[in-house]
Amino acid sequence: MGDGAVYVVIPHEFGHAVQAQLESGFEYNVEQELQADCYAGATLGGMIKAGLIQAEEGDDEELFANLEAAGDPTDAWWEPNAHGTPEQRQRAFAKGFDGGVQTC
Repeated sequence: MGDGAVYVVIPHEFGHAVQAQLESGFEYNVEQELQADCYAGATLGGMIKAGLIQAEEGDDEELFANLEAAGDPTDAWWEPNAHGTPEQRQRAFAKGFDGGVQTC
């Protein structure tokens, strides 16, 4: 959904690569997925702050629409494939964007 999707999807997947290197031991999949969303937000926020890319008008709406579309329809956090509700995913992304990777 829009050109902003790559700034959610690709950094999210890189977040999983970081988790593998750190050998993060999460009990529930949803914890891993929300941290990857946080890493994605931190990546994008860092790139904008460093001047590597520029945000365009409407980007934030695109990003949050992508996170909403990728969210779980229910809060069944115990499910093995849970990724988090749209609101949880948006909050995790915003947390990383605003606070950087150390907040993840």
